[in-house]
Amino acid sequence: MRETLQACCLIGLVFASPAVAQNAAPNDMQAPRLSAANVDWGAVRATLVDLDPLKSQADVLTQLNSAIAKVLPKIAASPVPVLLPFDSAAYLHDTALGAAGDAGKYLSGFSAAALFFPGPSGFDAVVALRPQDAPDLNLTFARPVNVQISGSALLYELDGSVVADETAVPQLDGQFPGIRRVLIESHLRYSFVRYGVPYFVSIECFDGASSSRRLSCREADKVAMRFLKALNVVGGAPPANAASLEQQPIERPDQWSHERPHQRSGLQAQVRTDDASTDHRKRSTRGPARETFPVSR
Repeated sequence: MRETLQACCLIGLVFASPAVAQNAAPNDMQAPRLSAANVDWGAVRATLVDLDPLKSQADVLTQLNSAIAKVLPKIAASPVPVLLPFDSAAYLHDTALGAAGDAGKYLSGFSAAALFFPGPSGFDAVVALRPQDAPDLNLTFARPVNVQISGSALLYELDGSVVADETAVPQLDGQFPGIRRVLIESHLRYSFVRYGVPYFVSIECFDGASSSRRLSCREADKVAMRFLKALNVVGGAPPANAASLEQQPIERPDQWSHERPHQRSGLQAQVRTDDASTDHRKRSTRGPARETFPVSR
């Protein structure tokens, strides 16, 4: 009888612990501290002033955005300087001569941007490097290597431990003072601050031996180094109206219901069949895999 009572008490504690944790968690959670990047646009303009095609009475940033918008539409919508491995000087020179080529011609061996998304909170961009376009890197991996870069106008600060495995990068510290490298969640990630803006460069990789089918992090590091060394300012502009830092609370229903008045990113699409005039919910379409910041303007 005593053993049975002990077993019942143990089972009760096992099932009760998650419930206690769930009740305590909301009270322990704290909102992050939200701050805006203090962009040094004066330093950005000083970087661009030596570009010959931009030496005129007009603002250098306005001229650059106007020229680069032909290959990166809406680049002026970025509230932070856009950094890409793009040879702005060569592109502007060729444009002035009427001989500008495709964007890939100026991307230091990388392909044209597969993704470029500027918005109130910054920008995201993705370019790719094909191994055959970089024979000097001696890559074993046989497929294109995608490189993502993000520049953020906002910074979410949370209390907690700093990633312990972050390391300095002496060979890049002269170009990007304080740059750090870390391998986390199957991604090689570099982080640095330039013009007062935090930037992040990330490549998905495998922490193991080199393979033609799986990109090793050692080879990803070679690609990242080439990418970082080729970065230049290619656009961006101070926002006309500063973004509000007021956090937008998420309204949740008081009771659970089958009726959902809103749709998430994986929203269901209405598909019209060939043999019927009515719409049927037959499949789901995923929205873009990018979470936007809660910023109001």
